Amino acid sequence: MGVDDINKNMIRYSQCWEDSDTLLQHMKVKPGQTVLSICSAGDNTLSLLTCSPAKVIAVDLSAAQLALLELKTQCFRALSHAEMLYFLGADHQQETDDRLALYSKMRMDLSSQARQYFDQNTDLIDKGIIDQGKMERYFRVFRRFVLPLVKSPAVVNELLQAKARNQRAEFYRKKWGTLIYLFLFKLFFSRFTMAFLGREKCFFAYAQESLSLFLLQASKTALIEQEPANNPYLRWILTGDYGTALPHYLRPENFETIRANLGALELRQGNLNDIVESLPEGSIHSFNLSDVFEYLSPEQCRTLTEVIVRASAADGRMVYWNMLVDREAAAYCPQHLQIEEQFSTSLAAITKTFFYKRLLVERVCKT
Repeated sequence: MGVDDINKNMIRYSQCWEDSDTLLQHMKVKPGQTVLSICSAGDNTLSLLTCSPAKVIAVDLSAAQLALLELKTQCFRALSHAEMLYFLGADHQQETDDRLALYSKMRMDLSSQARQYFDQNTDLIDKGIIDQGKMERYFRVFRRFVLPLVKSPAVVNELLQAKARNQRAEFYRKKWGTLIYLFLFKLFFSRFTMAFLGREKCFFAYAQESLSLFLLQASKTALIEQEPANNPYLRWILTGDYGTALPHYLRPENFETIRANLGALELRQGNLNDIVESLPEGSIHSFNLSDVFEYLSPEQCRTLTEVIVRASAADGRMVYWNMLVDREAAAYCPQHLQIEEQFSTSLAAITKTFFYKRLLVERVCKT
């Protein structure tokens, strides 16, 4: 089974696991520009609206992922910020409102496709939609059944207390990086387990390296070099709660800006290559490509790169991640692409999502 053949009616990601702050920093979107963004759970696509673009084209193969973005979009339109946090499942303190009652306020403003999807899956809404994707259920299994075998709630809470860098290193050495923890981590976050519970097997088709060893080292770096208390992604994996460390699109200071710019969103379902090929030449200023090259053969990478270059404006920017597979779009079109920045050994120390090996920023060079 290839990527194009995956089930398009299942939510794989109900949260984006790519650091929005890092993405926005390197995409450098300017007001009035047009952006293309891999949809995924929609979080980073919504975050791009804080840049006041003329248009953000959200692309995904999956109808379910686009329906999820529609639902999150309607939260901004119909709910208050506090209601949105509760409805999505980001606020566990406010357990008074009925999520399905809030859904009823929004459902008629969804497209018929999205409305039908959620009408048939109201249990996902009732439980808090941002914890209901396949990847989020995978992390939930880790949080509920694996982590308690090796870490008490008190130790997890201590990890999430603010500390100086030397204190974090000492804590990891003495209390966190124990032999039994390392063993269970490597077992649970192996490629086999993740392909079974978290991602699709075809997503690893071109991977050669050990996933568990990479994630073990990257997570160690993140726990020591960054402040875990300020990391929403880490906090969710460990506790199922963001605390006060909300991801970018959910922060109160971004709520009104995103709401005001929702009209710039355009959703398109289909193969990325086909959609980009259909766009006018030179029409896109910036591309959020997630880790799409990870799943493609070298020949598919070459074809996609060529259509991206054609659709890109002069000095357009491409930002994307490598997890286990080294992919550089510039290698497929060196006459028109230049690597502007890349982060590898330092990545886990500077971005809040430590699941990726490299972040690449490439500039389209057109004369």
